[in-house]
Amino acid sequence: MKKSLFFFIFIMLLSCSGWAIFSQFVRVTPKVKSDHLLKVRVEEQGDNYLITLSEIKKSNGWQIELDKSVTPDHQNFRELIWSDHYPYAKVVKKSEILTSEKGSTKVLKIKVSKTKVKSTYLYFDYPTMIMDGGFYFTVDLSSFVKPE
Repeated sequence: MKKSLFFFIFIMLLSCSGWAIFSQFVRVTPKVKSDHLLKVRVEEQGDNYLITLSEIKKSNGWQIELDKSVTPDHQNFRELIWSDHYPYAKVVKKSEILTSEKGSTKVLKIKVSKTKVKSTYLYFDYPTMIMDGGFYFTVDLSSFVKPE
């Protein structure tokens, strides 16, 4: 009986490595190869920028507008999405742009005013914690436009 119990516990411990959690944050900019996450194209259109996202590899996304731009170290918005807490700037707007119901979306087009592009971010993640999250990422829109 002891050998059977020991064997059972040993097998359970070995199988736990299959439960390993993998989750990594990526800040998407033109200099970061992000084809494994999505493709980003930004076009100037009068007073706006048209952002075209294609081949999106996540099922949930948010457009986050802050009252000011934040440093790359503060562009991980997981805490804001999961708990509505973000201590680095005032959140002006948070809107869901992609949901799991629309998960088959291959192309997403978003217009952002030139005056707000430096403080607007596109964030992709799961809305709550999961066992194996993979990559979660922010598209830093200001890095895709020319400084004025």
